[in-house]
Amino acid sequence: MASKERQLEDRVKEFELKEHGLKGQLKEHELEKNHFESQVKELKSKEKQFEGRVKEMASKEQQFEVRVKEFQLKENGFKGQLKEHESEKKHLESQVKDLKSKEYQLEGRVKEFESKEVNFDDQVKELGTKMNDFESRAKELGTKQKLF
Repeated sequence: MASKERQLEDRVKEFELKEHGLKGQLKEHELEKNHFESQVKELKSKEKQFEGRVKEMASKEQQFEVRVKEFQLKENGFKGQLKEHESEKKHLESQVKDLKSKEYQLEGRVKEFESKEVNFDDQVKELGTKMNDFESRAKELGTKQKLF
């Protein structure tokens, strides 16, 4: 029995050694587990930071798209204004052409009136001369009548 007891004691020691080895491995595994959990926490934190950045970038992208649309609207507005100004410019150019044509016609009429004025002045002078002739003849006739 002593040999059985001895065997049992040896086995108990063997198990205790194994238990001690397993406890050491367990501590190692717990340390590794803690290390991995720490890495997981760190990665989750980084993931949250990246998600925050992604959200921030998405927000900036939306803001950028809104600004692009605003600029496109403004560009379209400017294009519309440009077309209006070009149309108005063409209209004004047309009016200028019409006014130049009328100015040319009026210049022709002014020349015509100036020519008529010269003719009229000549006629007035001629009538003045005839009137002077008539008055001097009338005076002559009046003097001749007095003589008779």
